[in-house]
Parts: sequence; C-alpha cells; structure tokens
Amino acid sequence: MRYILIIATVFAFSFKAQAQVKPLRQGAHLFSIQWISFNKSAPGKVLIRQIGDD
Repeated sequence: MRYILIIATVFAFSFKAQAQVKPLRQGAHLFSIQWISFNKSAPGKVLIRQIGDD
C-alpha cells in the first residue's frame, strides 16, 4: 500500500503542475475547478500523512 499511496500522490501533483504550466489552454479554468474539488475530497496531504503514520 505504501508504494500505491506515493504513486497516487505524485500523479495528483503532476496533474496540478500541468494545469499550472499551461494556464492559457482552453478549458484550463474548468480543470482547475475540477482539481480543487478533487483536492478537497482526496488531497495529497492525507496520502502523505498516511505514509508517515505507517
């Protein structure tokens, strides 16, 4: 489980980075809103805390 949590966190952060790197892309603001709602439901911080508590 530890590796899965790390991969999920990196994947989520890379998604966020792509949205920031290409802010002028059409629909980027919609993606940002989707990322915010995803981050509230399953933020990467929670995954990192789960790894640390283990």
